[in-house]
Amino acid sequence: MLKQAPATIDVTAKAFNLTDVEKNYLLEADIGQGLFIAGLKRAAIQIVPSYFEDKLITTNPKQILESGQGEL
Repeated sequence: MLKQAPATIDVTAKAFNLTDVEKNYLLEADIGQGLFIAGLKRAAIQIVPSYFEDKLITTNPKQILESGQGEL
């Protein structure tokens, strides 16, 4: 689970039985940071895409325009 919006964190916390520390972590997480949850185990993660993955999945308008894919 990656960064969560303040408006939805309480519902998410209840659904996944998150601690206050985990809730705060998800509220303050940077891009690519989150929690990996498997059963009762939890671990903080950092996801770093490769150059080609980043080009494929980016939603950053500046990157899209620079790549030429945003032109009409």
